Amino acid sequence: MSEEETLLTASTSSSSPPPPLIHFTASAIPAIVVSEVISTDTMEVEAIPSASPSPAPSASPSPSPAPSSSSSVPSSSPAPSSSSSPSPSPAPSSSPSSESRPALMVSAEPERNSFPFEHNAQQFMCIANLKACQFEESNRAPMDVILVLDRSGSMLGDKLQTLQQSVNLMIDHLRSTDRLAIISYDDKVQVHSKLVLMDQSGKQRARAATQEITARGATNLSGALLTALDMIEETQHNANTVRSVLLMTDGLANHGIVNSQKLLQVTSNRLAELPQRPSVYCFGYGSEADSALLTAISARGNGAYYFCETIDSIPIAFADCLGGLMSVVAQNITVTVTTASPNVTINNIFTNFATEAVSVGKEYSITVGDMFSEEERDILIDLKFPQLPSASAELQPLIDVRVRYFNVLESQSWRAATSTGVTRPSQREIVSVKISDQVDFHRNRVRTAQAMEEARRLGDAGQVERARNLLEETRQLIQVSPSASKSGFLVGDLSSCAQAMDTPTRYQQSASSRLAAKSHKHWMQRSCESADYEITNAYNTSAKKESVARFSCSKK
Repeated sequence: MSEEETLLTASTSSSSPPPPLIHFTASAIPAIVVSEVISTDTMEVEAIPSASPSPAPSASPSPSPAPSSSSSVPSSSPAPSSSSSPSPSPAPSSSPSSESRPALMVSAEPERNSFPFEHNAQQFMCIANLKACQFEESNRAPMDVILVLDRSGSMLGDKLQTLQQSVNLMIDHLRSTDRLAIISYDDKVQVHSKLVLMDQSGKQRARAATQEITARGATNLSGALLTALDMIEETQHNANTVRSVLLMTDGLANHGIVNSQKLLQVTSNRLAELPQRPSVYCFGYGSEADSALLTAISARGNGAYYFCETIDSIPIAFADCLGGLMSVVAQNITVTVTTASPNVTINNIFTNFATEAVSVGKEYSITVGDMFSEEERDILIDLKFPQLPSASAELQPLIDVRVRYFNVLESQSWRAATSTGVTRPSQREIVSVKISDQVDFHRNRVRTAQAMEEARRLGDAGQVERARNLLEETRQLIQVSPSASKSGFLVGDLSSCAQAMDTPTRYQQSASSRLAAKSHKHWMQRSCESADYEITNAYNTSAKKESVARFSCSKK
């Protein structure tokens, strides 16, 4: 594996490392064959504010194969400790108003609702689901946005002009409570405008700063990015709620820190030092951009990587990103997954979010970062548990899930908890098996992301045909899975990537960067593409679509 690919898949941990992601083969996460489907119970997740006369609005009912408890409350106290059985989180130290509401709904679901007591389960999948609420844009939080723009010689002409036009469109759509800073870089770094409010005067200054950027010189990406992070630290005393760095480049770093591993490590260390960490979004234009490095930086910054294959895709990418930032509803999200019975063990947690082993095999803490309105995050959890001495109609608890986050809508810290389990009847009592569509779909999502990462590794090593075969094998596997009917866009992405690498030349021109962007999209469950917008962005949200539509109208 190349150094860049190692960066692409690495996850940080402040303690023991998490269970590693499986070494990929297309069938490494086993497919499930189902002969018959039976109906399942429906679980309704409800937010329960403490000492409130009535519960907060509940989420829409979602199917779950097993009973599950869930609660969501504001909190200024420490997170509840884990227990050996599912239980609601304890009452908070402060109570909300009757109109307060959670930003996230949390649920957990097993792949099947029962498992025979006579057998050991060696690889039993569950998911922990986080679903962000809808919200009105009029209620959105104010933003601090720092633009870091490549002005190296290769940006000369239409690329720089389109970039400047896109920045001006972004300026048009910012509010007077938002702040914007503009930094450009070649071999030197220039701060054109520090964070200023986007009132009429501030917008005029920002537009003037944008127009004074000219293409010249080399690419000191490290110097520009670190300057932006320094600015974040310098202004943290009066920071807006949402803080982001948007980094754009069309080439490789060839000035300052040019070693990818060192640059990523320095960036990670600098982010860790910041009391209020910003999200970092990277935009790579064309085939010369270091997509592996940009994807890794975005992952460490809990942002997203956009591959801008054509000039026309630049404004779409900026609009998509801005639509997300304008709809942040939850920040600093941490998910803790704990086994709920002594004989249950966590084999693996399939995610590229930073994961810390609190107790190996028993408890893991996952840093999710922020979520936009309508987004979902699903963490796939692989468990094992032994046979039982006798059948039991009682629910065997499997996992407890606890979530802590800052509720942007309420400007409060909140916590939520849920759990799930299975019944353990005898084999003869299980007439048929209902496999959860949701769990199987996320098995396919992980399978797709892993296949794309491995295909990129193979392609970069010159084994393009093997890479194409791997994508095709994965596509066929998904098409015969229980959730095939809802996995069409996974199949579509696998097919489009395979078609884009029919020759080594085409692989280098677009497929390598496309694989990086799409694998990141499926790991994050976040729209982060700029081509075939309406077709491929299955993780899209209303706010992102509206932002792209506004940009499109403004260009006409």
